[in-house]
Amino acid sequence: MSLGCGAIIKLLYIITGLHTGGAETMLVNLVEKLLVATDQQLAITVVSLTPIVASPLVLRLRKLGIIPVVCNIYGLGFIKLLRLIFKLKPDVVHTWMYHANFIGGIAARILGIKRLIWSIRNNYDANTQIKFLTKILVYLGMLTSYFLPQKIICNSQCGMRTHSNIGYNKKIMRCIDNGYDLKKFCPDLAVRTSMRNKLKILDNEVAIGYIARNHPVKDHASFIAAAALMLKSQQNIKFILVGSGVDLDPQILNLLYSLDLKKYFLLLGEIAAINLLIPALDIVTSCSLSEGSPGAVAEAMASGVPCVVTDVGDSARIVGSTGIVVPIQAPLELCRAWQSMLDGEAYQDRGVLARQRIRQYFSAAKMLASYQDLYCTNHS
Repeated sequence: MSLGCGAIIKLLYIITGLHTGGAETMLVNLVEKLLVATDQQLAITVVSLTPIVASPLVLRLRKLGIIPVVCNIYGLGFIKLLRLIFKLKPDVVHTWMYHANFIGGIAARILGIKRLIWSIRNNYDANTQIKFLTKILVYLGMLTSYFLPQKIICNSQCGMRTHSNIGYNKKIMRCIDNGYDLKKFCPDLAVRTSMRNKLKILDNEVAIGYIARNHPVKDHASFIAAAALMLKSQQNIKFILVGSGVDLDPQILNLLYSLDLKKYFLLLGEIAAINLLIPALDIVTSCSLSEGSPGAVAEAMASGVPCVVTDVGDSARIVGSTGIVVPIQAPLELCRAWQSMLDGEAYQDRGVLARQRIRQYFSAAKMLASYQDLYCTNHS
């Protein structure tokens, strides 16, 4: 497949950083798909505005022949960025997240780049903890959205709505949903058996997972409280926490020990090959207090694992009728949702329908086609 635009398009991505996170992972996924699908009609450069660590994402880019360029915004990175843009003369500059949108946008406009695309990768919720600098960047982004970007791409309907509500230029906003690889994320009995054996999860045990980095907005406390309630009536359960920092947080550990729950929990930390873990789970949960488009939920659904989610962001929109939606900070409702899902006769059907829903609305192929159209439209 080609872009159908004729000449090679020089595409410059500018992202705030390349540590492992949902927004960062989706950018690398997109780059991989574009290079495979476009018959090398794209010349891609990736810039990080913060120092690069040896993350799996950086390794994936290097395997594609892309060496990320660091333009450290806490040093002389802005000057380096200007020089790079001047040298590359990209056809399209696509920035990714608040810092990159503003800083990359200013740099691109100084050098006369007209085809500037912003990406907003989250929902804006003023009730959650937001760093002071981030609030400033959100405000500056709102002001400059009327003259810097040509397009603003959101990865969720809620992100588009909340940002337009605080004053972002609604006329140039568009939602392109995250897309998921149905070959990578799929039901696999052999993988399930192998991983459950590795984790010492018995055949008669239910595995309920929460895949999220350690952050207050992820509300691990409600997940643990719901687990305590669930265990009062059913003990053949393993609760699995996966994500950066969850295995090291003293608050999580202290809470588990104080409730005498440690033996029922597996704290796995960050896992690169998450597609090899998800099939081992029976339910995936998201307890977030705020969310944009929850990638772990969609990946679980693609793997045929039904989900229970809190009613934030696009979570309810993604699971549809295949999952169960509960209020935030409601451990009792979360516990009841798990019980309902496991007791229901339609449990197996939920998994099948969940995968079908991802195929229909949130596939990698659908996302790729949308971005190909975006770049061609901007190039024509």
